[in-house]
Amino acid sequence: MIQNNRRRGLALPIEALDVPQHIDTSTTRNWIDYGLWGLTFYSDQSPWLTLIECLQILHHRVHESDESLFSPPTDGLDGVKRHEEVRYEVPLNFHLRHFLFRDVETVSMAAACSTEIEEQWRYLTKRTREFWKDSDGTQLEVKYLRNRFEDVLSLARTLNLLRSMEIDPYSGKRWTSRHLLPVGRDLLFADVRERTYKGDRRFLRRNGEMLYLMLGRSKLEFRKRLELLLKERLLSTENSWNRFAILFHPPDASKRKSLEFRTGYLPFVGMDCYDHLAEDWIRVLSLDRMDAADLLDPLMRLSALHQVVYILDRASRTLGREPRTVPPFVFDLAASPRRNPVQRIALGQFDTHMKLPRHAIDSYIDAFARSTYWEELEDSATANSTANRLLAEMWLWPSGRNRPSLKKGTPAERLEEFRTDSLSRSGHRIWAVIATHTRLAGLVTARPGAGTWYAPDDAMLEALVLANVQRPVELRDFLRMLYERYRIVIGPRQAQQAFPDGAITLERLKQNEHLLEDRLRVLRFIDRKSDACAFVVNPFYEETADAGGGI
Repeated sequence: MIQNNRRRGLALPIEALDVPQHIDTSTTRNWIDYGLWGLTFYSDQSPWLTLIECLQILHHRVHESDESLFSPPTDGLDGVKRHEEVRYEVPLNFHLRHFLFRDVETVSMAAACSTEIEEQWRYLTKRTREFWKDSDGTQLEVKYLRNRFEDVLSLARTLNLLRSMEIDPYSGKRWTSRHLLPVGRDLLFADVRERTYKGDRRFLRRNGEMLYLMLGRSKLEFRKRLELLLKERLLSTENSWNRFAILFHPPDASKRKSLEFRTGYLPFVGMDCYDHLAEDWIRVLSLDRMDAADLLDPLMRLSALHQVVYILDRASRTLGREPRTVPPFVFDLAASPRRNPVQRIALGQFDTHMKLPRHAIDSYIDAFARSTYWEELEDSATANSTANRLLAEMWLWPSGRNRPSLKKGTPAERLEEFRTDSLSRSGHRIWAVIATHTRLAGLVTARPGAGTWYAPDDAMLEALVLANVQRPVELRDFLRMLYERYRIVIGPRQAQQAFPDGAITLERLKQNEHLLEDRLRVLRFIDRKSDACAFVVNPFYEETADAGGGI
C-alpha cells in the first residue's frame, strides 16, 4: 500500500506517479494529504477561482503555446509513467485591473468634472499620476486611452460593463486578487502581492491546476472532443467582452507582462471521475443555444462536485473499498430547517463525507506502520533516530525548525504524534475542501442549530440537468443517471441500492422525488405527459448538436 518515491524518497500509495522534480516541497510540513490526493487541494480557493485557474492554463495553451491543449503523463525510457510538467503564463493586465478594482473613482470623477472632452482627459491623466505618486515607481500611462474611447464617459461605461462580470464582488479581497468571469484571454489576471506585484498563491492555490490535470487524464476520445469544444466556445478572443478588455492594453507590447507558473501534483493516472468530469464539460459546452458566458456557472458547479467525488473516491480506495463505492449523496429537496427523515439522512451523509478522509489517513498510517520501512526499526540499534529520519524524509514531518520538541520519543510514540498531527491539524485540510466546494457550489444548506446537509439549490439542479439530459428522459431514468454518475440519491429506488439494509424511510423519499419534480417544473425542466409519466427536458439542447461527442 505504501511505496517510496523513486527520485525523492516521499511516501506514496502503490501505483501513484512519482512527484515531478519541479514541485517545491521545502515549506511542506506534512506530506500525507498531498501523497493521497495531490498537491494541492486548498479550502480557501472557491469553485469560481478553481475554474478561473483552470482556464488560465487552457488559454495559455491555445494562445501562447504550440502544444495540444492537454498533455497527459507519458512513458519514460524505463517504461514508468512520468507525471506531466505543464508550464503556463498568466497576464497581469495591470492597467485594466487598476481601473476596475483599485482606483474606481477617478474615471467617474473625470467624466463629471467638465463638459469639455479635453478637460476630462487632462483631469483623468493628472489624477492617475497623483494616485501613483507614492507607489513603488511603476508608471501607469493612460494617454493611449484617449485614442481608444470617444470620451471619458464612454470609458466609464465600458468599465462598469466589465465590473458587472466580476465574480464574488462582495468578498472584500485585495484588488490584486479580484477577478472577472473568464470569458476571454484578456479578462484574466494573475494573483499578485500588492506593491511588489510578484506572484502569490494566496487564493489561486492549485485547485484549478488539479482540475486541468483531471481533464487531461480523461480518455483520449474525450480529450479530443473537449479540445475542439473549448477552442470554439470558451477560448476565443472574438467575443465582445474580450474586445472591451483589449481596449485597455497599452500599445507598447513590452509592457504587457505575464507571470509563469507550473502545475502541481496529481498522483493517479486513470480514474472514472476524470472521464465523468470530461463528459460533463463536453455536454455543457455542446449546448449551442447557451451563450458562452452562461456556460461557466454550470461548469463551475459540476467541476466542484467532481472534485469532491474525487476526494471521496480516493479516500474509499485507501480504505480498501472497491472503486465507485463512495458513500452516496442524499439530497433533501425540501431544504427546510424543519427536521424530516430525508434531511437527517442528508445531514448524516455530509458528516460521513467529512469524516471519510480522516479515516483514510488513519488507515494509511496503519499501513505504513505495517510496512517494511517501519517494521525493521524493531531490530535496529538506532531505532529512534531512524524513525525521525523516515518521518522527515517520507512524510516531511515534522519541521525541525518549528517543532524541535517532537524529535524525542520511541518510534511508536513518534508515529502516534504524527498520526495526531495528521488528523487534528487546523488549517486547509482536505476535508475542509469538501466543506468549501459543496457550500459554494450549491450542494449543501447550512442552518444554525440544524447543521449542514445535502440540499441542492436551483443552480445546481440546473447544472445536473444540462450535463445529463439531451433528449427528454423519464424522471426515473434521470434519477438513475444521477446515482450512477455521482452517487446522488433522491428517490426510493436508488435509496434501496445505496442502503440495502433498509434503514431509510422509502415513503419520505417518494415525497422527496415529487419535490424534485416540483422544483424542476418551476425551472421549466419538466414536461409531464400524464399522471404516470414525467419527462425531464433540456431546452438548450438542439438535435443537430453533437452534444455527447460519441458519449
